[in-house]
Amino acid sequence: MNKLIYGTLFLTLVGIGFVGCKKEQMQNERSNLNLDNEFNVTANGKMLVFETSEKYERLITNVSEEKMKKFISFASSLEYKSLADKKNLTKSMDDEGDALFNAILNEDGIVQIGNFLYKIDLKKEIVGVLSISKISEYADLVSMNIENENIRRFTTGDDVIDLAESGAESTAKSCGGIDGGTYPCYNNINQGQIVATLANGNVWRLNPGVKFFRAGIYFRLSSLYEIWAFANASAPDNGVKVNSLNGLFTVEIFCKGPEGWCQKRPCGSGDIETVNSGFYYSKTLSEYQETFYSGIRNLNGYYFFVQGRAKFPDGTVTIASPYGGRNINSPY
Repeated sequence: MNKLIYGTLFLTLVGIGFVGCKKEQMQNERSNLNLDNEFNVTANGKMLVFETSEKYERLITNVSEEKMKKFISFASSLEYKSLADKKNLTKSMDDEGDALFNAILNEDGIVQIGNFLYKIDLKKEIVGVLSISKISEYADLVSMNIENENIRRFTTGDDVIDLAESGAESTAKSCGGIDGGTYPCYNNINQGQIVATLANGNVWRLNPGVKFFRAGIYFRLSSLYEIWAFANASAPDNGVKVNSLNGLFTVEIFCKGPEGWCQKRPCGSGDIETVNSGFYYSKTLSEYQETFYSGIRNLNGYYFFVQGRAKFPDGTVTIASPYGGRNINSPY
């Protein structure tokens, strides 16, 4: 009888051990489904998690449009609700943010990078930082509770990841730390360069420009353009963004000389990036944004101006728009 009991107990323990091993193996396999990807990012059901700041930096540094779209598509398959999802659900019409940025943050504007949670408030230009050891205070981070001493506060102009990991104070005003903003060729799109006049009298207007986006953990300097349709050439407003060029023409973008130039903080000679003047790129899309610089560090300054025109299948072109852009703390 005792042998039977011991035998049954042994088999039970072996079974438990086997199930435990099997469960652990399955958990590891599920984790690897997310860990073994080119973006090195997982989701914990609440937010995206980048294991280290180095892995996060590899994603966002001078990110191409192709890589950005690929990441956004991949992230949409993970278990979290992004800021982009929230904006779509609430039908927000604001143009705050950036496509990649809106996919990185969760619906509360938070992402985990290394050992810290980062909350970005673009409207107030504030970034809150909380150690993951204090994750039970997540609600305070969402509300940016000023009474919680565990939440460090920086500006969107700070190099926040470096400050969070080093324990240093704000550097927003050291070696630059310039403001963001969009600098189009035309202040009003209804004054944009006419690139098409349709049979019904509608006109399409092209407006290129330069945008510098700041978010404390993500900075992006880019060129961009939009095409809007108006009832006629004299229509002052009520334009509608064009969704497709329908093969009518190609948009050509040019960079003003002597070159496109930007300098990252901390402003050493190795922190300069440039792009050649002259023809920059062409697209058959009705709107597009091309990255010049993106990364975790703010800029000390840049010189970047672009103009655009339409090129038709027969080789003819429209008049080019004036240049849009900005010159701040540059050698030009």
